[in-house]
Amino acid sequence: MSGLAEEYTDTARARLALSAAAAELSDDARGLVPTEYESTHEAVRELIERVDRLSGAVDELRRLAVIYARERTLPWEDIGQALGVARQTVHQRFAGHVDQWHDSLYDPTRHRYEWLPDGAYNPEKVLPRLEAWLAQHDPDRSQPGSVAAGLPAYTPMQRTLETLARARWLSDRLRDGQPISPEADADHHRRKDIAVTEAMAETERLRTGRQAGQED
Repeated sequence: MSGLAEEYTDTARARLALSAAAAELSDDARGLVPTEYESTHEAVRELIERVDRLSGAVDELRRLAVIYARERTLPWEDIGQALGVARQTVHQRFAGHVDQWHDSLYDPTRHRYEWLPDGAYNPEKVLPRLEAWLAQHDPDRSQPGSVAAGLPAYTPMQRTLETLARARWLSDRLRDGQPISPEADADHHRRKDIAVTEAMAETERLRTGRQAGQED
């Protein structure tokens, strides 16, 4: 596979990665509920180790939530308020993770090695799995398509914004003397061509609609 599923926006991929991590964390946490087989000190020690691993999973979930927020263009100041810290603190803590996300998202050579989180790399496979997970574990709230319902779809504007984001990423790497793979450059130009074509089609559609309205 040389790239990501085109029908999923960058924001949708970030949200599915968050959903997948949340489902996995929930499954792991449920394993702590039963109290069987805890008669030995070794069993209790293993329980503590499992809790400690959950702490790391919570940290990863928080990182994915911040990445999703940034894909939604939420300002760092607002993210800091949500986490109860200053803007500078949250930026220092998470900006590097957001940069790593973009490095993996924008370079097709990294896609092939599945360096993106589960859900972002393979959304077409993870989405049905999450829908089934939700139906099993929260049937009162689950409706068909509940996980997919809020995922943003591609529009001409969304494609343009993603193209601009990739252009900034390429520009920053050139400025900092970092390498750019031929695949990343080609992928950007391909996406730019799609964005321009769709924007022109949308402009023509709006012009035609306006002219038809004037004639009426």
